[in-house]
Formats: sequence, C-alpha cells, structure tokens
Amino acid sequence: FHGDYGSQHDWENLGKIKNTMDELIGKRLVQKMIVVMPEMGKGVVLNDGEIPYVMKPSKLFIRTGLESYVADDLIKEVAGKFRTIADRSGRATDGFCVGSTNSVAIALKHPDKFLSASGHSGWYASPKMAKGAENVSVYIDGSITDPLILDSIRFSKRMHRAGVKNTFVRYVGKPGALFSQYW
Repeated sequence: FHGDYGSQHDWENLGKIKNTMDELIGKRLVQKMIVVMPEMGKGVVLNDGEIPYVMKPSKLFIRTGLESYVADDLIKEVAGKFRTIADRSGRATDGFCVGSTNSVAIALKHPDKFLSASGHSGWYASPKMAKGAENVSVYIDGSITDPLILDSIRFSKRMHRAGVKNTFVRYVGKPGALFSQYW
C-alpha cells in the first residue's frame, strides 16, 4: 500500500518494484508472485474507525471501507482474474508510511487471510490484534531520523509480548517517512 501523499504508482516509480521483483525471482530468492498495488486514497479508516485518520476514499473501496475492501473484495477480485494460492499461505501485505499502518493492521486483524505483513516508516499506535494474530509474521522498519520511530519500537515490543513473530530494523542514514529517497 502506498503512503498518504502517494498513489498506487509509488511502488513502480519510486520503489522500482518490477526490476526488484525480476532480480529477486532471477536469483531465486523469492518465488514468482502476483503483486497488487491498489489505489488506497488518503489516510486510513478501518471498518471500526480504529485508526484516527481522515480518508478521502478511492472509488474502489468506498462501499465497504478499506479493511473490508482489502480483506474481502480485493482477495476475491484478484482470485477471479489470476490463478492464485487460495489460502493465507499465498497472501502477504506490504506498505509504506500510512500504507504500512494499513498493511500491518489489516493482516493482524485478519490472520486467517494473510501469512505475513511488512511496513516501512509506518505509524503503529495500537492496531487491534485478532485471535490468531500470533500466526502472522511481521517485518517493520524505519529510519532513526523518522519522527515515528519510537512508536515503531513500542509496537514491535507489544507484538512480541502478544506472541506475534516480528522483526524490527532501524536504518541509519535514510530519511524517514514521506521522503521519496527512502525508496
């Protein structure tokens, strides 16, 4: 998921996702996979209004809210168009900035649908964790210059206490959230 001031094209334009995936697949570091980069609008409001952001909704998920769109509609839409692994073992989420918040929060609230989640330079105040969240592997990172780095550290510790497998990496020398150089 893209950041608050971005679009679904950020992973292509800034993250060079095509070249990165081709290289990782070529080196056999990852298997071939379907990468989906939906337009997420601005900010985040999960179905229960848990995260206090104001969202300018994309037409894609205006009916049901971001959480239902990702956990239900998007999974069905992708499975209807491509040959997919039809269970959580074939699904993961990833995001940058607010997209990171979306990524991790949705996966932890829907552990029956996602095997893993990752986030980069995100804000992780206190997303709710559903029963089974300990079965989701989480990777989060951030720059030491990121103003939200302490929230990321606290959230990593909270996940550990809850039994959620997670890796937290602090980067030195990279700008924090919202800076395209992070990519």
